[in-house]
Amino acid sequence: MLTGRLQTARRWFGEAAGLSQGRLHPQHRVVLSMLATCLAQLDDPGAAQQAVAELDALTPFTYRAGEQAIGRGWALAASGDLQGARDLLRAAAATMQDTGQFGQEAWLRHEVVRLGDAGSERARLDELESLCEGELVPAYAFHARAATGRAPGALEEAVELFAALGANL
Repeated sequence: MLTGRLQTARRWFGEAAGLSQGRLHPQHRVVLSMLATCLAQLDDPGAAQQAVAELDALTPFTYRAGEQAIGRGWALAASGDLQGARDLLRAAAATMQDTGQFGQEAWLRHEVVRLGDAGSERARLDELESLCEGELVPAYAFHARAATGRAPGALEEAVELFAALGANL
């Protein structure tokens, strides 16, 4: 999914949902969320909402709670509620911050950036850049800085940065 191969990811998450149903409850919740994310990004809001409804029918479980929120956020965005999506993702990011799950927090905050509100996330992503290992969180922070600036070249550089990581969003 993060490589931009949404059709392939949708197929794999759909298969994983079938395999994990009834056996791997915590993982099944994450799989359904990622499936909803793919479906929403493929502009299928009805199917995304259906995956979220299936997720919501399961007993709550905090395993990878941040990732469980991503599907809900994207399903809202696909149905036209961008503000609701950003609010939901921002609230989930705050929970991840409070529990020290900085990688999930960074992902959630970057989804808010992708949904059009880089300004609210820029400062925290700058902080997370120094707290997380690897190259992805610095790319998130760079993207937020580029999206809040007035230089189109910076956004092109952000695209190149993600492409170099294989994350063709």
